[in-house]
Amino acid sequence: MNAVPAHDPANAVAVAGHLLETARGGAVASAMFVFARPTIVIGSAQPKVSVRAEVAAADGVAVIRRGSGGGAVLCDAGLVEVDVAVPNGHELAIGDVTESYRWFGMAWVAALADLGIAARLVMPDEARSLSAERRAAGRDACYASLSPYEVVTLDGRKLVGLCQRRRGGAVVYQSSVAVTGSPGRVARYLNAVRLPGLERAVALADLGCDATVDQVATAITLPR
Repeated sequence: MNAVPAHDPANAVAVAGHLLETARGGAVASAMFVFARPTIVIGSAQPKVSVRAEVAAADGVAVIRRGSGGGAVLCDAGLVEVDVAVPNGHELAIGDVTESYRWFGMAWVAALADLGIAARLVMPDEARSLSAERRAAGRDACYASLSPYEVVTLDGRKLVGLCQRRRGGAVVYQSSVAVTGSPGRVARYLNAVRLPGLERAVALADLGCDATVDQVATAITLPR
């Protein structure tokens, strides 16, 4: 039996909201899953016109909006989502939004090390030094840009994307990592002419890692 379930698009994007409500009730909650069908998941404030809807429809790719910010991600059975929600007052419900990502990034660096992949955190100064063009590209495609405490290879290729939602003091942290299939495939479904940085995003398989989605998801240690 697989450790990681495959959800249809609507149920998959609803997971974060369910976790957040559980955390608002005082409990830590987490989920690991993949999408049962290829889906373009756009950020909460991303215009729908940024997506080439006709191309997605022709390819049988769903388009759906998530509750957290950032740019589009092509989610499918090869990209694992790991989300965790903590209640108000928990040591990981950190008020500084930027610094609140640090623990999650560190957990992914440790998990990838166990899988034989050397990775590092994106430090805040590095993220803030990106060009305006690169930051703009990230508003169209999540994996084109870098945010503080996301996870990259030692030479800076993006591996793990992070985002979050907050409500009533509770926080749900969301992460994604492509096990197979390049994150750059999302460009086919976006109207942006140029997406600098997207070519620097990689799947674990591109690095010679033969771990399965289940092995990747269960490698990370999450709070209880």
